[in-house]
Amino acid sequence: MIYVQEATELTENDWEMISKLLRNGVMPYQQLIADCNPGPPSHWLNKRCNNKKTTRLLSRHEDNPSITPERIARLQALSGVRYLRLYKGIWAAAEGMVYETWDPDIHIRDRFEIPTHWRRIAGVDWGYTNPGCIQIWAIDGDGRAYLIYEVYRVQKGIEWWSDKASELMVRYGVDTFYCDPSDPAYIKSFRNKGVNAIAADNDVNPGIQEVQQRLVKAKDGKPRLFVFRDALEERDSIRDDNKQPCGLIEEREGYIWKKTSLGTVLEEPVKQDDHAEDTCRYALYSIAPKSKILTTSASSYEPENLYAKRTRK
Repeated sequence: MIYVQEATELTENDWEMISKLLRNGVMPYQQLIADCNPGPPSHWLNKRCNNKKTTRLLSRHEDNPSITPERIARLQALSGVRYLRLYKGIWAAAEGMVYETWDPDIHIRDRFEIPTHWRRIAGVDWGYTNPGCIQIWAIDGDGRAYLIYEVYRVQKGIEWWSDKASELMVRYGVDTFYCDPSDPAYIKSFRNKGVNAIAADNDVNPGIQEVQQRLVKAKDGKPRLFVFRDALEERDSIRDDNKQPCGLIEEREGYIWKKTSLGTVLEEPVKQDDHAEDTCRYALYSIAPKSKILTTSASSYEPENLYAKRTRK
């Protein structure tokens, strides 16, 4: 018997590889069981259950005799898609997603060794009560961006973040940290640690368009943005306890457009659980060739071979 926790974090290939381990013929029967919270309706595990390839047993919070009223209250206080998934137990998609072309099966990658000549940059979003975030991005010779490392924490002061940035700069050879421009004193704190920190370009809608364009497959059949599955350094325990997203992968599907009271969608994202999203935008829009940021369909974007001739010194 094999038991998997949080099965939604596996790929379908992972699941099938684990299944093969049961084919030993020694025991009278073999069984693969798992638990998980619901994800988006398009998730491979939900599809597998809908197609009767896997048996689904539904459980409610009320079925757990040890759950406390305080825990239930925290779950009931969630909003949007996280309320539907984590409290109601519904496989739900966020309505009005900013990045509709985001596909975990395509954009989330297993880690591989990054060539030493690829450029490394970083995005930075400040926070204390809300999460602060540092993301390290590697840029390949065709301009594709890979999120290779992410720090996402609450209740950490600027000295902690400055030391962390200095450490990551040395570890990954980061040439520039593109920072939230709202607090120049924090940027100065980074610089005092020897970090090449500058104010990021914080033009929101063009920055979102740049990220959208990177998600679309180019002529070579590949998008221009990938996230390493294990990029997150560690989960923030406070966010975890409150069932709040940790890192870019978890923020992405809940990153939605604002709506008016009449339901009209506005070209402005909801300012909630967007800290990793802002960090991503700071980094990728700051290095973007601005003439390529289109106001039309993202599918028409074809990035230039910006980094083919770049080598690391």
